[in-house]
Amino acid sequence: MTRISKLEYHQLRAKLGHIVYEETYAFQPRFLLLALILRFIPRYSGMRVRTRLLRAFGLQIGHETIILGAPHMHGTGKIHQHLRIGAHVTLNTDCFFDLNAPITIGNHVAIGHEVMFLTSSHQIESAHH
Repeated sequence: MTRISKLEYHQLRAKLGHIVYEETYAFQPRFLLLALILRFIPRYSGMRVRTRLLRAFGLQIGHETIILGAPHMHGTGKIHQHLRIGAHVTLNTDCFFDLNAPITIGNHVAIGHEVMFLTSSHQIESAHH
């Protein structure tokens, strides 16, 4: 077995810490629990119950809004603060919200099924490296 220096040890430890952070920084236990609960409510039924559960978990949702299926939410930080849904909105099934930046949906809006709201991007590099 080889001996490693203190410097190598600290570099390795820092690298492992960074890897663990990258793999877990978007972990949202609160929304994992919400997704588990919402899984038991069938699509197109329990619309008002689903909406109330989403409000109870901190999402800002206006009155008379109905959500026909569990939305998929992803992002880092306090993602429940990044989504605002107005009043009299109909949100269809399997919508995806990338909540790395704020998303606001106004009043009297209808959103179709499997709509994706994307807020993050990446730098596109040339094909030649």
